[in-house]
Amino acid sequence: MRVTADRETGGDIVWAPTWLEEVDSTQLELKRRWAQRPDLAPGTVFAARRQTAGRGRHGRAWISGVNRNLCFSLLWPLAPDGPPAAAATLAAALAVDDLLQARGIPSRPKWPNDVLVGERKICGILAEILPGEPAALALGIGLNVNLEAEALTAIGRPATSMREETGQVYDLPPLLEEALRALTPWLSRWARLGFAGLRVAWELRSQSLGQPIGIHQGADLVRGRVAGYGPAGELLLETAPGRVQAIWSGEIVEPGAGAVNRTVAGGVHESMAGP
Repeated sequence: MRVTADRETGGDIVWAPTWLEEVDSTQLELKRRWAQRPDLAPGTVFAARRQTAGRGRHGRAWISGVNRNLCFSLLWPLAPDGPPAAAATLAAALAVDDLLQARGIPSRPKWPNDVLVGERKICGILAEILPGEPAALALGIGLNVNLEAEALTAIGRPATSMREETGQVYDLPPLLEEALRALTPWLSRWARLGFAGLRVAWELRSQSLGQPIGIHQGADLVRGRVAGYGPAGELLLETAPGRVQAIWSGEIVEPGAGAVNRTVAGGVHESMAGP
């Protein structure tokens, strides 16, 4: 399928989705194919009807039953002089937010790689740099689609799905095509302009500026107020009046959410090791 980027960014990309009946992880599959063939074409996509051993950040399970969730990984080209890859997850979160908002689901992106509905997670994103000449970005997305209330409760953390929010059951292949169409302009804008091309939309939709949060970094909990975002999309945390710390990764706790509602923060690995 060919998807043309918007006029601001120009260019186009040809998406080539391959559906797998079952796989351990679409992200691992994409990385294996890249290791075998580093000239793998940009736009390569692997999607799974069932994923048995997927992993999010910090080794968290990302497992999906048959036709329950939309799990896919795509290959995006990286220019040698392109922007830092950290904000790629922000671009993807904005795209997923577009997809959900178009269906009346009141979602919002959350720094740096989640999409929430209220305080319940509906989507997680993982980005990894694949070494090569040139390098490429493996972007994995897991969207809760057809999970019912019982399965969501079993996750053990606040979560929701498109089915839970709308009462509809979705066919995954058409939904993948829509997701890729939504991703194209946002990833193109990020590739051309970096976080500067995302900043206005991100600050408006994430509703995070000025909010008090806590961030777990190892054994430490750093508290402060979201003062803004840096040029590469890093979170700027005001820990005391006039004292601002740049945060690139960690576990975010929002006030009132409790320890159970920590979302995965951080984003880009620069090795071929599994997440």
